[in-house]
Amino acid sequence: MTKKGILCIGGLNVDWTSISSLSRFPVDFTPYTFKYTLGGVIHNIAQNLKNLGQDVSIMSAVGDDPHGELMIQTLQKSGINHQYIAKFDKQPTASIVFVTGPDGEFLLNVARTEIYALLNPKFLESLLTEMANFKTWVIDTDLTEEAISFIATHKPKTTKLFGVIAASILAKRAISALPYFDGLFMNKEEASCLINEKIETHEQALRASDILRNQGILNVFVTLGSEGVCVNTSDYKGIVAALPAKVNDTKGAGDAFASVVIEELVSENKKPIQEIIHLGLIASSLVVEVTGRSYGMISKNALQERMKTYE
Repeated sequence: MTKKGILCIGGLNVDWTSISSLSRFPVDFTPYTFKYTLGGVIHNIAQNLKNLGQDVSIMSAVGDDPHGELMIQTLQKSGINHQYIAKFDKQPTASIVFVTGPDGEFLLNVARTEIYALLNPKFLESLLTEMANFKTWVIDTDLTEEAISFIATHKPKTTKLFGVIAASILAKRAISALPYFDGLFMNKEEASCLINEKIETHEQALRASDILRNQGILNVFVTLGSEGVCVNTSDYKGIVAALPAKVNDTKGAGDAFASVVIEELVSENKKPIQEIIHLGLIASSLVVEVTGRSYGMISKNALQERMKTYE
């Protein structure tokens, strides 16, 4: 039987963003703008992968509330299969409040994500037969450590598994699954929490990538913000510089990078890893220039048009 496309398993939430006029926190008072959008690492990646032409399904949980219904309607309009999203009437749809500075850098976030604990091994076990039909799984660390371990150890040998660290505080949830990942994406703060070592220099980032590769991960990607990305694969190891961009909002940039790299790594027409990383950085450069949009800007045409500006 021919396997389906990509199954994304993880968090779907409402992102509430408060943009402060000051670049420090806490403060006694700061003027701000306040808005919300649909988000979550897996939501953003699924939307990006769909825009890149992949067949995408999502497995997650939402509340039986207006935000949950809005999430499902949005996915349906995008053409993303949502049949594996469970709706629970005793838990609200997850939400995260972000406080950012005027330059788009995060100052603080507060999360209410208890609903993700319901995506437990018992829930996943009931869907294992369906999950095995997909050639690629992408998970994030909004899932519990037990759920991540269950997914990793029940992955069919022919299925590729990619992981995305959703936040520094959630990094260690992935430890038991490290040997099973075909690729793992994180920023340097998340990598630091994962290996219990401070990462400030390029040399420290490369050392961290070696430690993680030695755990069995085939492809390690540590994003370094304005300094680019640390890459460690069987074909390439090094720091790749970020592309010039006018940064307005960094939210979603890492998700865009991961989406493009995953899409290329599962493609039948594989490109050299350096070319794949360049495309991922092009995607990030698109996202950081737009305020309040963490998905929906990445497509084959958008990448091609953006690439022309760097030639």
